[in-house]
Amino acid sequence: MTTATGYRFGTRGRPTGPDVDKIMAVLCMSGDKLDMPVGKVITQSEVSKVISESPDSSRFKAVAGAWRKRLFQLSNVLLESSNHQYTVLDGNSRAVLSGKTLASGIKRFGKAGTIASSTDRTGITEESQRLLTHSVNVSASIRELYDREQRRLRFDVGEIRKIEKRY
Repeated sequence: MTTATGYRFGTRGRPTGPDVDKIMAVLCMSGDKLDMPVGKVITQSEVSKVISESPDSSRFKAVAGAWRKRLFQLSNVLLESSNHQYTVLDGNSRAVLSGKTLASGIKRFGKAGTIASSTDRTGITEESQRLLTHSVNVSASIRELYDREQRRLRFDVGEIRKIEKRY
């Protein structure tokens, strides 16, 4: 549902947009300009004071997620959440995060393929069989492409670990 102000929200709860606007105005802006340089740290308690929500609440987590999403989508500012604070990531940290996210996604594709390939196909509909075959084929294709690109990259595992330890 969309309200007259243009904010969207589901059937329950309040829209996150107004609270995200408050966070942006108080913590992210300097005059008319976005002030989020690399390395800037914003604590959860600062965000909590702005939106009057406890950092442990579901509402806080929903608003913080919407805020981080807006910063990334509109300004390409990526925040890492750790130790009760948000930090603007630099290029090297973003590269490491990108690699970790990719590896996690590859594992999920692999699990989908394993589930599909190990499913007993007796007694299931033709449509379900096609879906299982599709899942197996896509998963295998993605894994093959990933493995080929890993070989092309030729990164020494020790070198990757050195990079990760720095960030």
